[in-house]
Amino acid sequence: MKEGILLTGGTGFLGTELAARLAKAEEAFVYVLVRAADHAEAAQRLRAAWQHDQSLYQTVGRQLLPLPGDFMKADLGLNAEALQALRESVTLVIHAGAEIGFDKGKAELDQTNVLGTRNMIALAQSLPRLRRFLHISTAYVAGRKHGHVDYLINNAPPLMKGIGECTYEDFVQAQLVGVAAPYYLTRLFVPRFVQGAAVVNISSSRDRMSQPQTESYTAAKGGIAALTHAMAVSLAGKVRVNSISPGWINTTGSDIAGADAFQQPVGRVGKPEDIAEMALFLCSEKAGFITGENICVDGGMTRLMIYHGDHGWELHGDGEEEWGIE
Repeated sequence: MKEGILLTGGTGFLGTELAARLAKAEEAFVYVLVRAADHAEAAQRLRAAWQHDQSLYQTVGRQLLPLPGDFMKADLGLNAEALQALRESVTLVIHAGAEIGFDKGKAELDQTNVLGTRNMIALAQSLPRLRRFLHISTAYVAGRKHGHVDYLINNAPPLMKGIGECTYEDFVQAQLVGVAAPYYLTRLFVPRFVQGAAVVNISSSRDRMSQPQTESYTAAKGGIAALTHAMAVSLAGKVRVNSISPGWINTTGSDIAGADAFQQPVGRVGKPEDIAEMALFLCSEKAGFITGENICVDGGMTRLMIYHGDHGWELHGDGEEEWGIE
């Protein structure tokens, strides 16, 4: 009989990464707890969260089993049949669900992060086959067991809406996620940073160029780029702070060829590994003399001058249409 794993937080950034790795474990199947009314809604929420990763998307209902429930409730809000299935199979619980709302008060956050964790521990204690319980959060990942932080990567994506539909509330929310959250998380970690620690903020090439109707996202990415050099000066002598501005990064796993690739000076679109390698470099001692910098990793696209009739570029129509490359 295959062993079961229970995962919470599967729709979040860290939970998605954990789910992708767990999906490769052929000797086990994974229950993914999702706040939903029924199985169909739980599956729909997982697919919506994982639509950028087709290989993960396709595991829903196969290796990764949607489990409608809520860790804010006793017994996760599960019925007797679902609880019995967990008790018969689960040997590992990974609790990665958390609320990180920088616009919310401590009391509200405690409802999820404290009460929710207590419910998960209580559930775990009722599982006769359980061998291990792991509680993982983004903050824990950044630090070691003895309580210090070596590296912090701020990579939460803000909302992208334009001036045509972006409300005041939408715009403020984008800045909270894209600028205020990295600022506040860095501030909270200041006492925990080791000497020589590194912070890497993920900005975007949109901090210097734009497409129409992207104001909320562009403003946030410009803000994090500016925040980078401010924090680098404030934390000088203890923490290096840099930012990366990715260009077109293909996160779908599909093959992008033709004009979309050839328009890039390097002849291809970017890969997630391109950004990961830069982040690793900026965290390493090899980048020990670099701080306060924004490094654009975009295949040279922002350095490409575009003129009609130059290097295959043509303007079609009367100027109201987009540029294209033949």
